[in-house]
Amino acid sequence: MYITSPCEEAPGRPRVKRFKSVGEVEKKLIRCGRCGKMGTHNKLSCTEPLVQQ
Repeated sequence: MYITSPCEEAPGRPRVKRFKSVGEVEKKLIRCGRCGKMGTHNKLSCTEPLVQQ
């Protein structure tokens, strides 16, 4: 009977970046192409009325 060790490395290229903890992750502010406001939405999820130019 042959038992493998539970600590085998996964095949493939090793990960370069480490996993960030909860306190390190920062949300990036993006500018909406439809209303022009900074926030966490884009023109697909914008709920503002159209801006008249």
